[in-house]
Amino acid sequence: SNSLVMILEAKGLRILFTGDINSQSEYEMMKRGLDLKSDILKVPHHGADDATTQDFLVYILPKVGIITAGTNNPWGYPTAEVLERLKKKSIQIYRTDKNGDILVKIYNRARFRIFPLQNLD
Repeated sequence: SNSLVMILEAKGLRILFTGDINSQSEYEMMKRGLDLKSDILKVPHHGADDATTQDFLVYILPKVGIITAGTNNPWGYPTAEVLERLKKKSIQIYRTDKNGDILVKIYNRARFRIFPLQNLD
């Protein structure tokens, strides 16, 4: 599961972009001791259950998880398992299949606000 993983750091805020990594990649990055602590997590692999492990969530400690997935996609992403893992860690969840496009506005001193640009509920 080779993918681009990147941290955006701006005004004291950290956002972890994970591409389509799976649990094996998560464990490899943790094993290497990489500093992945982030305020916002772009949830790996569209919320597939082969990623976003409990250990990974404890390691990065995100406040917010953003899941990019198409409405009624044939894979059923995000999976109920991933949503439950995020909820158990009290991570606020935003989903493109439910909220449409999502805008993150960064202010000073790690303050941010998330604007879902559509509500399909």
